[in-house]
Amino acid sequence: IAIELAPCDLGPVCEAALEAIRAVCPDQSFVSRMSGDLVAAADAARIRQALSNLLANAVQHGDRDAPITLSAEGEAGAVVLRVTNLGAPIAAEALPTLFEPLVQGPTPTSEDAHERSKTSLGLGLFIVREIVLGHGGTIEVASSLEHGTVFTLRLPRAAGAEGAGAAVVAPHPGAAELRAQLQGRLAYVEDDPVNALLVREMLGGIPELSLAVFATALEA
Repeated sequence: IAIELAPCDLGPVCEAALEAIRAVCPDQSFVSRMSGDLVAAADAARIRQALSNLLANAVQHGDRDAPITLSAEGEAGAVVLRVTNLGAPIAAEALPTLFEPLVQGPTPTSEDAHERSKTSLGLGLFIVREIVLGHGGTIEVASSLEHGTVFTLRLPRAAGAEGAGAAVVAPHPGAAELRAQLQGRLAYVEDDPVNALLVREMLGGIPELSLAVFATALEA
Protein backbone atom coordinates (compact mmCIF):
# COMPACT_ATOMS: atom_id res chain seq x y z
CA ILE A 1 0.00 0.00 0.00
CA ALA A 2 1.49 3.34 -1.04
CA ILE A 3 1.50 5.98 1.70
CA GLU A 4 2.01 9.68 0.93
CA LEU A 5 3.30 11.34 4.10
CA ALA A 6 2.80 15.03 4.83
CA PRO A 7 2.24 17.15 7.97
CA CYS A 8 -1.37 16.47 8.92
CA ASP A 9 -3.71 17.44 11.75
CA LEU A 10 -5.40 14.14 12.57
CA GLY A 11 -8.24 15.82 14.48
CA PRO A 12 -10.23 16.75 11.34
CA VAL A 13 -9.38 13.33 9.85
CA CYS A 14 -11.00 11.65 12.86
CA GLU A 15 -14.05 13.92 12.58
CA ALA A 16 -14.39 13.12 8.86
CA ALA A 17 -14.38 9.38 9.58
CA LEU A 18 -17.00 9.88 12.28
CA GLU A 19 -19.16 12.01 9.99
CA ALA A 20 -19.14 9.28 7.34
CA ILE A 21 -20.11 6.48 9.72
CA ARG A 22 -22.76 8.62 11.44
CA ALA A 23 -24.39 9.25 8.07
CA VAL A 24 -25.00 5.53 7.53
CA CYS A 25 -25.63 4.66 11.21
CA PRO A 26 -27.86 7.44 12.54
CA ASP A 27 -29.15 5.27 15.40
CA GLN A 28 -25.67 4.38 16.68
CA SER A 29 -24.10 6.62 19.33
CA PHE A 30 -20.52 7.79 18.74
CA VAL A 31 -18.25 9.69 21.12
CA SER A 32 -15.26 11.78 20.04
CA ARG A 33 -12.41 12.60 22.43
CA MET A 34 -9.47 14.71 21.26
CA SER A 35 -6.59 16.06 23.31
CA GLY A 36 -3.12 17.46 22.74
CA ASP A 37 -1.23 18.22 19.54
CA LEU A 38 -2.57 15.88 16.85
CA VAL A 39 -0.20 16.86 14.03
CA ALA A 40 1.86 14.01 12.57
CA ALA A 41 3.47 12.96 9.29
CA ALA A 42 0.54 11.07 7.82
CA ASP A 43 -1.53 10.26 4.76
CA ALA A 44 -4.90 11.78 5.65
CA ALA A 45 -6.89 9.67 3.17
CA ARG A 46 -5.28 6.43 4.35
CA ILE A 47 -5.79 7.20 8.03
CA ARG A 48 -9.44 8.02 7.38
CA GLN A 49 -9.71 4.69 5.53
CA ALA A 50 -8.22 2.85 8.52
CA LEU A 51 -10.52 4.61 10.98
CA SER A 52 -13.58 3.98 8.81
CA ASN A 53 -12.75 0.28 8.79
CA LEU A 54 -12.36 0.19 12.57
CA LEU A 55 -15.54 2.18 13.20
CA ALA A 56 -17.56 -0.01 10.83
CA ASN A 57 -16.08 -3.09 12.50
CA ALA A 58 -17.17 -1.71 15.89
CA VAL A 59 -20.71 -1.13 14.62
CA GLN A 60 -20.95 -4.62 13.17
CA HIS A 61 -19.57 -6.52 16.15
CA GLY A 62 -20.25 -4.29 19.15
CA ASP A 63 -23.21 -3.65 21.40
CA ARG A 64 -25.60 -1.46 19.41
CA ASP A 65 -26.93 0.07 22.66
CA ALA A 66 -23.50 1.26 23.83
CA PRO A 67 -21.57 4.19 22.35
CA ILE A 68 -18.49 3.70 20.17
CA THR A 69 -15.60 5.94 21.13
CA LEU A 70 -12.94 7.37 18.82
CA SER A 71 -10.17 9.09 20.76
CA ALA A 72 -7.04 10.88 19.61
CA GLU A 73 -4.27 11.85 22.02
CA GLY A 74 -1.10 13.75 21.27
CA GLU A 75 2.00 12.39 22.99
CA ALA A 76 5.61 13.58 22.87
CA GLY A 77 6.63 11.60 19.81
CA ALA A 78 3.39 10.13 18.50
CA VAL A 79 -0.34 10.55 18.01
CA VAL A 80 -2.37 7.71 19.52
CA LEU A 81 -5.78 6.84 18.04
CA ARG A 82 -8.18 4.44 19.75
CA VAL A 83 -11.49 2.93 18.65
CA THR A 84 -13.42 1.33 21.51
CA ASN A 85 -16.67 -0.61 21.53
CA LEU A 86 -18.47 -2.61 24.20
CA GLY A 87 -20.08 -5.98 23.63
CA ALA A 88 -19.01 -9.60 23.36
CA PRO A 89 -15.18 -9.78 23.46
CA ILE A 90 -13.07 -11.24 20.68
CA ALA A 91 -12.18 -14.85 21.42
CA ALA A 92 -8.60 -15.21 22.65
CA GLU A 93 -7.80 -17.82 19.99
CA ALA A 94 -8.79 -15.36 17.24
CA LEU A 95 -6.43 -12.56 18.30
CA PRO A 96 -3.17 -13.95 16.77
CA THR A 97 -4.65 -14.03 13.24
CA LEU A 98 -7.03 -11.08 13.52
CA PHE A 99 -5.06 -8.91 11.06
CA GLU A 100 -4.44 -11.62 8.46
CA PRO A 101 -6.18 -11.29 5.05
CA LEU A 102 -9.30 -13.32 4.32
CA VAL A 103 -9.35 -14.76 7.85
CA GLN A 104 -12.42 -14.52 10.06
CA GLY A 105 -12.14 -15.24 13.75
CA PRO A 106 -14.67 -17.28 15.71
CA THR A 107 -17.94 -15.41 16.08
CA PRO A 108 -18.81 -13.81 19.41
CA THR A 109 -21.29 -15.50 21.73
CA SER A 110 -23.94 -12.87 21.03
CA GLU A 111 -26.47 -14.20 18.52
CA ASP A 112 -26.96 -10.72 17.06
CA ALA A 113 -23.22 -10.28 16.61
CA HIS A 114 -23.12 -13.74 15.05
CA GLU A 115 -25.59 -12.68 12.39
CA ARG A 116 -23.71 -9.44 11.65
CA SER A 117 -20.31 -11.13 11.51
CA LYS A 118 -21.43 -13.20 8.52
CA THR A 119 -21.05 -10.10 6.32
CA SER A 120 -17.37 -9.59 7.12
CA LEU A 121 -15.05 -9.79 4.12
CA GLY A 122 -11.99 -10.62 6.20
CA LEU A 123 -10.08 -7.73 4.60
CA GLY A 124 -10.77 -4.69 6.75
CA LEU A 125 -8.35 -5.29 9.62
CA PHE A 126 -5.63 -6.50 7.25
CA ILE A 127 -5.86 -3.22 5.35
CA VAL A 128 -5.81 -1.23 8.60
CA ARG A 129 -2.63 -2.98 9.67
CA GLU A 130 -0.92 -2.35 6.33
CA ILE A 131 -1.82 1.36 6.49
CA VAL A 132 -0.45 1.70 10.02
CA LEU A 133 2.76 -0.13 9.13
CA GLY A 134 3.15 2.18 6.14
CA HIS A 135 3.27 5.10 8.58
CA GLY A 136 5.96 3.41 10.64
CA GLY A 137 3.37 2.93 13.38
CA THR A 138 1.99 0.08 15.44
CA ILE A 139 -1.47 -1.35 16.00
CA GLU A 140 -2.66 -3.36 18.98
CA VAL A 141 -5.97 -4.84 20.08
CA ALA A 142 -7.22 -5.71 23.54
CA SER A 143 -10.62 -7.25 24.19
CA SER A 144 -12.49 -8.06 27.38
CA LEU A 145 -16.06 -8.05 28.59
CA GLU A 146 -15.25 -5.42 31.23
CA HIS A 147 -13.35 -2.90 29.08
CA GLY A 148 -14.66 -3.76 25.61
CA THR A 149 -12.63 -4.12 22.43
CA VAL A 150 -9.97 -1.45 21.93
CA PHE A 151 -7.90 -0.98 18.78
CA THR A 152 -4.91 1.28 19.43
CA LEU A 153 -3.00 2.94 16.58
CA ARG A 154 0.27 4.68 17.47
CA LEU A 155 1.53 6.95 14.67
CA PRO A 156 4.96 8.64 14.92
CA ARG A 157 4.98 12.40 14.52
CA ALA A 158 7.98 12.44 12.18
CA ALA A 159 8.50 10.66 8.88
CA GLY A 160 11.05 7.85 8.58
CA ALA A 161 14.77 8.41 8.89
CA GLU A 162 15.09 8.81 5.13
CA GLY A 163 12.69 11.76 5.26
CA ALA A 164 10.93 10.64 2.11
CA GLY A 165 7.46 11.83 1.28
CA ALA A 166 6.22 8.35 0.52
CA ALA A 167 6.45 4.93 2.05
CA VAL A 168 5.52 1.47 0.83
CA VAL A 169 4.76 -1.41 3.16
CA ALA A 170 6.71 -4.60 2.48
CA PRO A 171 4.26 -6.96 0.76
CA HIS A 172 2.46 -9.45 2.95
CA PRO A 173 3.13 -13.05 1.81
CA GLY A 174 -0.44 -13.27 0.51
CA ALA A 175 -0.59 -9.76 -0.95
CA ALA A 176 0.25 -10.75 -4.54
CA GLU A 177 -2.51 -13.36 -4.59
CA LEU A 178 -4.95 -10.94 -3.00
CA ARG A 179 -4.15 -8.15 -5.49
CA ALA A 180 -4.58 -10.57 -8.39
CA GLN A 181 -8.12 -11.21 -7.17
CA LEU A 182 -8.87 -7.47 -6.97
CA GLN A 183 -8.36 -6.48 -10.60
CA GLY A 184 -10.85 -5.54 -13.28
CA ARG A 185 -14.45 -4.48 -12.62
CA LEU A 186 -16.43 -5.31 -9.49
CA ALA A 187 -20.13 -4.71 -8.91
CA TYR A 188 -20.99 -5.16 -5.24
CA VAL A 189 -24.62 -5.42 -4.10
CA GLU A 190 -25.14 -4.57 -0.44
CA ASP A 191 -28.30 -3.38 1.31
CA ASP A 192 -26.52 -2.74 4.62
CA PRO A 193 -25.15 0.84 4.48
CA VAL A 194 -22.36 0.04 6.97
CA ASN A 195 -21.05 -2.75 4.78
CA ALA A 196 -21.38 -0.55 1.70
CA LEU A 197 -19.29 2.17 3.36
CA LEU A 198 -16.74 -0.42 4.45
CA VAL A 199 -16.36 -1.80 0.93
CA ARG A 200 -15.94 1.68 -0.56
CA GLU A 201 -13.28 2.56 2.01
CA MET A 202 -11.42 -0.74 1.56
CA LEU A 203 -11.50 -1.15 -2.19
CA GLY A 204 -12.27 2.27 -3.66
CA GLY A 205 -8.62 3.34 -3.79
CA ILE A 206 -7.23 0.31 -5.62
CA PRO A 207 -6.16 1.58 -9.06
CA GLU A 208 -6.47 -1.83 -10.73
CA LEU A 209 -10.09 -2.17 -9.64
CA SER A 210 -13.20 -0.43 -10.98
CA LEU A 211 -15.71 -0.60 -8.12
CA ALA A 212 -19.47 0.08 -8.17
CA VAL A 213 -21.62 -0.43 -5.06
CA PHE A 214 -25.40 -0.91 -5.38
CA ALA A 215 -28.13 -1.23 -2.77
CA THR A 216 -30.14 -3.73 -4.83
CA ALA A 217 -29.56 -6.12 -7.71
CA LEU A 218 -32.02 -4.09 -9.78
CA GLU A 219 -29.74 -1.05 -9.53
CA ALA A 220 -26.78 -3.10 -10.68
